[in-house]
Parts: sequence; C-alpha cells; structure tokens
Amino acid sequence: MRRMFFLGYACMACLLLTTACGEEAAFRRWERDWEKTPRPVYPTAVEGVIPTAAEIGNELELYRELAGRLHAINPSALDENKRQRWTRYTAELKAALESREYLSTDPAAFHIGGTLAPLLEGDSGKAAQRMQRIGECLEKTPAYYETAKQLLKRPEPARTLEAIEKQLQTLRLLRESLPVQLAAASLDEATEQRILEKAYQAKLAVKDYLAFCESLHFEQQRPRHSLFSFIRKPHLADICQLPAPCIACGPHPLETNDVGVLESFQHSSERAGPGNQ
Repeated sequence: MRRMFFLGYACMACLLLTTACGEEAAFRRWERDWEKTPRPVYPTAVEGVIPTAAEIGNELELYRELAGRLHAINPSALDENKRQRWTRYTAELKAALESREYLSTDPAAFHIGGTLAPLLEGDSGKAAQRMQRIGECLEKTPAYYETAKQLLKRPEPARTLEAIEKQLQTLRLLRESLPVQLAAASLDEATEQRILEKAYQAKLAVKDYLAFCESLHFEQQRPRHSLFSFIRKPHLADICQLPAPCIACGPHPLETNDVGVLESFQHSSERAGPGNQ
C-alpha cells in the first residue's frame, strides 16, 4: 500500500514537472515571437512610414494570435520573474490591440494637425530642420488619409463631428501658419517651391478626408425607417371594399375594428337616398 502511495506521488510530481517545463518552453517561444513583432505608433505620428489598411489588418490579426497563445499559458506554472513578465506582456498586448481596433470606429484619430501644430506654431529647433520635418509630414499626408478612409468601417457619430472640426483646424494651419513659417525660414526658392507643392497636395488630401467625414455625418443623420413605417394605413375606401366575411373564419379584422366607421358610412348613404347618390 505504501509502495502504491509513493508510486502515485512520483507520477504526480513528474506530471507537474512536465507541465511546468512545457509552460516554460511555450513562454520562451512566445517571448521570442513578441520581440520580433513590429509595434508602430500609427496614427499618432505622421512622419514615419504610412502603412496600408491591409498591413494594419495583418498586424491586428497577428496581435490577436499572440494574445491567444499568451492566454493559453498558465502563469501559475511559471517562476516569479516570468509571471511578472507575463503580466506586463498581457497589458502591452491589450494596448496594441486597442490601438488597432479603434481605428475602424474613430474618424477623429486621423489628424495631421496634431503633428503639424507644434512645428508651425512653436519654435521647435532650427528653422531649416523644422521646415524639413514639415515637408516630410506634408508629403505623407495623402497616404495617411487614404489609409484612414479604408480603415473606417463603423464610425461613431460623435467622433465624426470631432474629426470634421479637426480637419478644419488643419486647413487653417496650412492656410495661415505655413506661409508665416516659410517667410521666416528664408529658404532658397527651389526648396520653398517644393514645400508649397507638398502643401498643395496635403490640402487636397485634408479636404478630401473632410468631405468624407461630412458624408459620414450626413448618413448618420438620415432617419432610419422601420419596417412598419412603410405599411399604408387603410382608408375609408379600402374599408368599404372589404370582402364578405367567411363563416368559418369569422368577420374580417378591419370590420370589427371599424364598426363605427362602417355604420356611419351606411347611415349617410341611406340619408342620401338612391336618387342623390
């Protein structure tokens, strides 16, 4: 009996050790994959490489797959240090998923004015360097907003209104602040012309996205008709032309509901007489 007890205890210990080793190995593999996963900050910054909507969709699927694998690992089977890392990775993955999922519902997330405003209205570095950053931002604006339009699937009405206001602010920046900065930078004519051409294309992209958001807002404000709103209510002429009641089925529903209307119509016909009809 004692031998069986020790044999069962040894089997249980081996099973726990095997499970722990499996969880540890799975966690190490997951960490290596997570370290190789790109984590861009789009759409916060416009100055980096602008991904396409398909690339962002692929990132989202990758994050979801990594989240599933991480949650399949039992943290209680890890040592203390790995458990702390597991908790940190869980928070990082949650933030990464949220940073991609909300792009389909928030039109106001796409706003180059957030990057341009400090450059056009502040004194961030030397004029030549600042104008170079402004030029890079303007150059990537069309691709930035093209990705935005492709990503938006379920825009929220309140955020659509905010997006419209943000694009109007961006247009004011390009119209009023950019010429001031260009004049103060004292650039050579060729460089200034290149920036003006990029600014023109950027304005077109902002106006296009503004029209896109205004169209979304218009659609969101349209009344939603229910199925029953298209059912025509019966008129008196309809009631007077009802078929004869079926003995098996009883009176027609409209006849029972409009007895007063029918009686009134009959009385008026009798008072009129055959010669007056």
